[in-house]
Amino acid sequence: MSAQLQSVANVRVSVHKASTSANRSRYADSSPYYSGGYITGPAGNGCTTGLTVHNSTTTYLFTAAHCARTGDTIRNGNGAIEGTVISWNEELDAALISARSSQREFDGPPSSYNPILVAGYGYSYYNDSVCQDGYTSGVICNTTVIIPDQWLTHCGGPYPCETSRGVVGQQPWDSGYALRPGDSGGLVFCVCQGSASVREARGIVVSDYYGDSARMFWTEAPDILSAFGMTMQ
Repeated sequence: MSAQLQSVANVRVSVHKASTSANRSRYADSSPYYSGGYITGPAGNGCTTGLTVHNSTTTYLFTAAHCARTGDTIRNGNGAIEGTVISWNEELDAALISARSSQREFDGPPSSYNPILVAGYGYSYYNDSVCQDGYTSGVICNTTVIIPDQWLTHCGGPYPCETSRGVVGQQPWDSGYALRPGDSGGLVFCVCQGSASVREARGIVVSDYYGDSARMFWTEAPDILSAFGMTMQ
């Protein structure tokens, strides 16, 4: 085909097969997996992929430990196996999935395909503004940190209640939800590196705060990475 085009136009032509990456979706993600994808755990409960990380040799991804624990199989919305949980931590409500990942997140509404780079990570401090990227909600921003260090006992998923240490943020009173059911495990991030095309990881979604869905509780990325011996770019 390229030779035919070149003979007609008398210019050098290079033909490449188009990428099929745009066919992937939050509901039916494929390897390498992004943050913000829909997953199911052992009881068929819906949760979200969160931090995408690596060590010196391999990439992994996280979800919430109240969604899945060691030995549990993780599937996408179509039932395809993404990986298996190989470790979990109650204090951080974090479960590490053995699955190839890429440091991108499905930005935008739940039905969108708009992968954006996640680069770097940090703690969340009082009055910081963050976003979360749960599968059910899509990206919700303008959640402001009101309690930067909090222990919370939370219940949900197929396992007993857990007690974890993290951060509490609140939406403006007239803005509604900070999270919805199914957002658990999703990436918490900020747009704080001077570019709207880069997200800095702050942690993973755990739960609402004592039943108030305008307030979100999450555990922090630096603590999760340290506990599991992982890193990000």
